[in-house]
Amino acid sequence: MLATCRPADLLNNHLTLMVPNDFTRDRVDSRLRQVIEEQAGSFFDSPVTLICLVDDSLPMTQTITQPALVVSATVTAGTGSDR
Repeated sequence: MLATCRPADLLNNHLTLMVPNDFTRDRVDSRLRQVIEEQAGSFFDSPVTLICLVDDSLPMTQTITQPALVVSATVTAGTGSDR
């Protein structure tokens, strides 16, 4: 969902995030706002308030050509430990 959003501005501790539609804005507001504000606040060492604005010119989807994270683990039977 955040792949379709674009940071636009950081002014007076307000981070403006451009989103492609109302649905995405509502989802970011209800599900991701707290995490984004906490992470941005931690990064900037200051409280940050998120503002979501709709920008109809943003694409609704984004093609991802490579995985963002690959996790690999091997479990040895009987030991309960990861390697």
